[in-house]
Amino acid sequence: MQKILISLFLFLFIVSCTTTKETIKEEKTQKETVQQNQTEEKKQIETKPDRLGEAEKLISEKNYLKAEEVLTSLLKEEPENIKAHLVLAKIYYIQKNFNKSILSLETVIKLGEEKADIFFQIGENFTQTKNYFKALENYKKAIELDPLLLEAYLKIGDIYFELSNTNEAAVWYEKTVKIEAKSAKTYYHMANLKFETAAIDNAFELIQTSLEIDPLFIDSRLLELKILFQKKNKEKTKTRLDQFLKDFPENPDGLLTIAKFYLDQNDLKQALSFYEKALKTAPQLPSTLNGFGNYYYAAENYQKAEEYYQKALKINPDYAHVYYNIGLVKWKEKKNQEAVEFFKKAYELNIFFKEALFYISICSYQNGDNDTAVKYLTEFYRKDAALYKNFFQKQEYTQIMGEILQMFWNTNDKKDLFTRSVFLCLVQSEERAIPTFSKEENPEASFFLSRILFMTKKTEKGKEAFLKFIKTAKITPQEILLDSSFDSVKGEDWFLKSLESLPQ
Repeated sequence: MQKILISLFLFLFIVSCTTTKETIKEEKTQKETVQQNQTEEKKQIETKPDRLGEAEKLISEKNYLKAEEVLTSLLKEEPENIKAHLVLAKIYYIQKNFNKSILSLETVIKLGEEKADIFFQIGENFTQTKNYFKALENYKKAIELDPLLLEAYLKIGDIYFELSNTNEAAVWYEKTVKIEAKSAKTYYHMANLKFETAAIDNAFELIQTSLEIDPLFIDSRLLELKILFQKKNKEKTKTRLDQFLKDFPENPDGLLTIAKFYLDQNDLKQALSFYEKALKTAPQLPSTLNGFGNYYYAAENYQKAEEYYQKALKINPDYAHVYYNIGLVKWKEKKNQEAVEFFKKAYELNIFFKEALFYISICSYQNGDNDTAVKYLTEFYRKDAALYKNFFQKQEYTQIMGEILQMFWNTNDKKDLFTRSVFLCLVQSEERAIPTFSKEENPEASFFLSRILFMTKKTEKGKEAFLKFIKTAKITPQEILLDSSFDSVKGEDWFLKSLESLPQ
């Protein structure tokens, strides 16, 4: 019995050792397999091209088309690669393909990356396309996600400032002070707002605060010069001008700012000296060439002015201001048809050039095209009643505008209430148009009525007419935001919310 037990014990021991040995061997094999797989993966990663890095390198070399190709190829394989979408959005922004940039950024949001800086970048793209309604929406979303995003507050203030709503702009600029009290940029924006609204002393105080924070902040230094030019303190202006030229001897923006000041003062000799310095510093800068064109335009050398304007267009074919300036040259030379084409191009590139509509009207009239003259003068009023009024009050335009308005009256149905009401607006008798517009049921009548009521401080009735118009409107939020007739209510919540129902 004892022998049997010993034999059994030895058998079990041998089996146990064999099993353990096999287990160890199996584990070793598995470990070697894992290590081999990891080595293979590492080799694949090392040999796999870094296409994001390649794209970034191509961007630094300004080879944007090739960078776009690389990223597009990568995204076909990895459609959820967030970084690739962001870099692609950056390329589109640089190339001024803002709609594609927006699509790339919106894809990032759909992939779950709802961050403040993404909405901020979308806002930047909409700002570039001058779709301020959507820009405001995205900047405000960015602030919701990051209440300390200083730049978003400034951008919102800038938009309201651009839209001539200075009260709302001031509100947003002042919010930035609460976030960052030591920001030279913030005080610059506030000073610029005061300067543009003719509060020169307040502007000067604010710009000094900005310069105390950062004495070399270039925007503030330039604005300081503009303010001093306005204050006409010759001694102080000369001191600061000399210091500016010492600190920024080759800054083209500074030289152009100084040149424009002298040009506005009709000091052509001084203006020319600074334009020449700017040209020497930045001969390929379109704004320098445009400035030189402005000098020759002021000197009534229209041929030379156009020569420099054309040089600017060769460098930047989308320079709206230059097309507008060439339009003025052609008008001065009585080449009205050519002038019309340049004014149209300026307005096409930048809808802020609403003055272009006025010049299209008078050039068409002088060219014998009465229908076009009437059409564009009416459109000018429709786009910006307040700006129209400024032109209407200028003595140099009184006669020609009167003649075009006479044509309007002679060629339209005088029995039509709407037409009669529009005519009353064009001749600056808006108050008399209120009863007739009120009787009309079409959207255009409600639109005109709301503008008149706002401009004449009848805010509540204006609000009613505007909301009535919105229900049947064939207009975009952008067009309304650009119309200075609505400046008094642009910043109010009810106004912005009412625009949300309109097509973007």
